[in-house]
Amino acid sequence: MTIKKSIMILFTCSFKNNIKLIKYLLGCFLLLISYSTQAGLSIERIIIFGDSLSDTGKMYQKSKGWLPSSPPYHEGRFSDGPIWVDFLKEKIKEKYSSQVTIINEAEGGATAAAYEKESWNPTYQVINNLDFEFNQYTKENQFRSNDLVIIWAGANDYMTNGWRDSDSVMLAIDQLITKVLLAGANNVLVFNLPLLSTTPFAIHHEPEKLNELKEITEEHNKKLRRLIKTRSYKHVRLYDIAYEFSNIMKTPTYYGFHHIDQACYKKGYIWRPFLRNHYPSQQMMAEEITFPSENNQPRSLDELNAKEVYQVLMSSSLANNPMMRDAFPSQQAYSHNRRIEQSLELAGDKPEDCEGYLFWDKVHPTSAAHKILADKIFRFIQQRYVDYYSSY
Repeated sequence: MTIKKSIMILFTCSFKNNIKLIKYLLGCFLLLISYSTQAGLSIERIIIFGDSLSDTGKMYQKSKGWLPSSPPYHEGRFSDGPIWVDFLKEKIKEKYSSQVTIINEAEGGATAAAYEKESWNPTYQVINNLDFEFNQYTKENQFRSNDLVIIWAGANDYMTNGWRDSDSVMLAIDQLITKVLLAGANNVLVFNLPLLSTTPFAIHHEPEKLNELKEITEEHNKKLRRLIKTRSYKHVRLYDIAYEFSNIMKTPTYYGFHHIDQACYKKGYIWRPFLRNHYPSQQMMAEEITFPSENNQPRSLDELNAKEVYQVLMSSSLANNPMMRDAFPSQQAYSHNRRIEQSLELAGDKPEDCEGYLFWDKVHPTSAAHKILADKIFRFIQQRYVDYYSSY
């Protein structure tokens, strides 16, 4: 056999083998395209439990429109625009032809632990906790196997109420995880906390507590990580939002932020007279309102009249709440002879532009920050909760 003939035979064999390889690769590519077109989320509903970082109007409705003042707050959100929940819903709808239902029980001011069991205070006629949110949900709804339950709470326990018992917070989160799993949900995603010491409130208003807030946040996150590891990864997972928020603060300009330790909304509080002609007079406000005693069942906010709602919202325990204070109506001086609505003035309007700001008020992120976080949360959900065999 000549060298030329040998080369021809070798070339022919190689060509045939390459054709087979090309066909194989093409088949794999077409199969991948087929799977990706069918790919969809393995979840049909997202149920959220948390506080003002996730609240899309729960407290606003509950307080009869008093809190948060809108404007300058956006449609009952504790921000200047849509929050991560809103953006996540949009992204899921855009990506997948079937819309995932989002049920949001998160409420502004909510704590993880139930402190009314330890201390009676009018505040707890207004403030929810994780246990209450769960009970509130199960009154009218049930959990399903394809639900994704998101839990993000704890900031109010440490920053607002000054509690430093992270074990109580862990217990509350652990109990909620157990309840939702026993009730039928198969997927639970728990968020940790960004460093509370990095908020404008901590930096400018409580600088003496910076180290304390940093330590309690880190302690919370370490204990939460250990807690999640005791659960099956198939059912319970941790989302490290502290890491994501830290990255934003380390490279703020990359994300479009130029002000990371200042609040955009710095003016006085806004009073929006939703209860016009129902504000109590000076004399009425001087009268003592009898709230339930420790032996009586506390009334819900819906059961209080306008005068009682006002006094609860303006009590020192709530008015001094850093997680909600900027959102409160202005409690300015009023005369003895005029009704409150005749003497109150608008203390400030919504800033014209919050571009470049990470924080909207002293503790809550801007809508721009929420959008970035929503993008990251969406990618996480895509990677962990995608079913390539479901059709949408």
